[in-house]
Amino acid sequence: MCFIPSNKKARKISHTVLRFMLDIFEKEGCLTKIRSIIFYRNHLLFFFREKEITQRLIKYRSLIIILYLHRSIIFQMPDTQRELILKMLREKSVMKQDVYKNTHNNFEILKDVVKEIADDLKTEAQKIDKRITVEYRFTSDHEIELKVAGDMLVFYMHSNVFEFDKSHAMFKTGYIKQNELNSYCGIIYVYNFLADSFKYNRLQDLGYLISRVFINRENRFFLEAKPPLGYKYSSFSDVPVSSQTLKEIVYDLIAYAISFDLYTPPSQSVQEISLNEIIERVQSDKLKTGKRLGFKSQTEGTINDELAW
Repeated sequence: MCFIPSNKKARKISHTVLRFMLDIFEKEGCLTKIRSIIFYRNHLLFFFREKEITQRLIKYRSLIIILYLHRSIIFQMPDTQRELILKMLREKSVMKQDVYKNTHNNFEILKDVVKEIADDLKTEAQKIDKRITVEYRFTSDHEIELKVAGDMLVFYMHSNVFEFDKSHAMFKTGYIKQNELNSYCGIIYVYNFLADSFKYNRLQDLGYLISRVFINRENRFFLEAKPPLGYKYSSFSDVPVSSQTLKEIVYDLIAYAISFDLYTPPSQSVQEISLNEIIERVQSDKLKTGKRLGFKSQTEGTINDELAW
């Protein structure tokens, strides 16, 4: 059941907002739960079959006014579509700018942290064995590299802001339930490559995503990675991210990369080779190499799926 006003202007506004709200309901899986829609005094009243639906829509309180009346929600309509857009710009777009600013600022701090660690480890490594090299490389505003012996860590900051899928465990935390805008994050990716892949320009070699650092509008962070590193920072921090925290994370990532050894590929994967391939190998060593090439345990498959870019 749906009541639309006869006034032409009001009808135009209600149709616009109605389409907007129905898109939201479809996104949240609530569309089939609507019992009726009523227009009354510049308000749209949606009646649902399930009272729990209101909990799913609480995050839209910045766009609408939600009143719990048994199984109904009242959405206060803006006077024009322009006002609705301006409200979204004031709240959601500004929030995303804040997230990007925090992520960018922390990536700038990360650059200094990684360089400081590289300089320190380089000095100490030379005392151990002069063949061991540690180098910091700036490649772009959004990417830096850290070479530690035979490993290369690539830190890459994505320029966009992301929200988690509703099935993500973060939506079960009190921090996100309190304000779902906190779920929007910028991401810093950390990849582990073989240093020789860069040295010999082996473009077919594989790198592995070993961590993702998420930073939100309040400058809180958490980290996705394999255990034990993933357990250490598995939920949003209680305090804003700091240079000291980033330094601890980088040390943990270096230790993980060094302990993540190169496995010999299964014999069946290297039994046959053409003359052309062996010539290419001699010329530029183009055979694909990776730390786990030819191997895939269930645990590795799971984490790679979760950390897929």
